[in-house]
Amino acid sequence: MQGEPQTYKKGGVLAAADGVTYEHDRDGNRTAKMWPDGRRETYTWSAAGRLVAVTKADGKVVRFEYDALGRRVKKTSDAEEQTWIWDGDVPLHELSTREGPIAWVFEPGTFTPAAKVQGLRRWAIVTDQVGAPCAAFDEWGGVAWQGEVDVYGKAAADVEKTAVPWRFPGQYEDAETGLFYNRFRYYDPETGRYTSKDPIGLLGGIEAYGYVPDPAVASDPLGLAIVYHYTSAKGFKAITAQRDWLFKASKPPGDHPYGAYFTTLPPTHKNLAAKLGGLPREKVEYYFQMDIPDSLLKPLRGGRGEAGVSVYHPADLTVRREQQIAHGKRCK
Repeated sequence: MQGEPQTYKKGGVLAAADGVTYEHDRDGNRTAKMWPDGRRETYTWSAAGRLVAVTKADGKVVRFEYDALGRRVKKTSDAEEQTWIWDGDVPLHELSTREGPIAWVFEPGTFTPAAKVQGLRRWAIVTDQVGAPCAAFDEWGGVAWQGEVDVYGKAAADVEKTAVPWRFPGQYEDAETGLFYNRFRYYDPETGRYTSKDPIGLLGGIEAYGYVPDPAVASDPLGLAIVYHYTSAKGFKAITAQRDWLFKASKPPGDHPYGAYFTTLPPTHKNLAAKLGGLPREKVEYYFQMDIPDSLLKPLRGGRGEAGVSVYHPADLTVRREQQIAHGKRCK
């Protein structure tokens, strides 16, 4: 990531980075990674677009299995077999043939790990401002794990008496492959990009493989759409007064459909009000950033804003705590 510049093909597909070249299939899924010394790693995908196997350069294979909701439930390598039991979009139990059963505790309604339980042992996990682990303490207050996650999510552990595989919110590091499992996709900290396109297409933004613009203040716990809602100071106060954000539907002027409106444009975008169809500046003073499944959103056909920029939900929309990423006042 720090060496030669990255080069891309059409559609933002990564071609090369730091001397390493990549191949992708027609769907944009990474199929091969090749080093200058001739080593080659390959990736196998299911018809549903899920990574099912990674064949390492040494010939060893890591395999993955998923449930009907697309949650990973098994990982098999030559070293161990791991299985997971889920509570919604976060894993509740992890069973390992090498480590035994592990229970993970998360802060309610979030992707922020709070504790690890293994047998009679307990570890409290401390995280940074976005929810990435920075330390773990045992029952007696001793440091059991301590590390720093860099801007690409890679952790350098100074102390590692117990494993803490969580990185950016929602990301679980697979030591066998170097990839981070991110619920619907896999993130590569070496490139700072996902290994496959956003499964919800352009609703996730024009950058189909990218992570969030600024990981120091935001995250993408599901690896899905990152959309925004803009409002006034009055609207911001009303929405933040609730644990779950409620975006009320309305009927805009003209022929625009009734609904709650969102956009793929971030708060840092220049001429934001103009891009959203000439909204008054006070209407874009505050923002909400969130993950929303594409099944809840419809593209806006012309009118308010540019095509592919604005989307809407044809009714009131409640965004739960675990879908919320960031909110605040835009910097002018």
